[in-house]
Amino acid sequence: MNSYSARSVLSWEPVDENIITLRVQLTHTKATIIQAYAPTNVATDDVKDDFYNNLQTVIDSVPSHDLKIIMGDFNAQIGSENIGWETIIGRNATGTKTDNGMQLMNLCSGNELKIGGSMFQHKTRKHGHHPTS
Repeated sequence: MNSYSARSVLSWEPVDENIITLRVQLTHTKATIIQAYAPTNVATDDVKDDFYNNLQTVIDSVPSHDLKIIMGDFNAQIGSENIGWETIIGRNATGTKTDNGMQLMNLCSGNELKIGGSMFQHKTRKHGHHPTS
């Protein structure tokens, strides 16, 4: 990391084994990046609820003027149907909605966040096909 990058880091905090935050100074604003790793669909409801409650607490602690970026592996599929969810889900969502997907959608809806992966068209991949270099 060069000295400019090091000076840009304002703080970082490992919240728990699933969430870490990084706050950085950008040119004209500050940004807080929240990196999260959600429990899988087979986890108990209590474990999932604890994760999303902790994540919400972290989101609530971010200064309101910061750019918020929440990223990571949410072990969720939101499905391709976005009717009623247009403010958070784009036209390029895929898969079949899971319980984790619903929790992610509710989190985003309550915090005015968008699910970035649903905003852009994805290449279709064939299973078992690996491109050669």
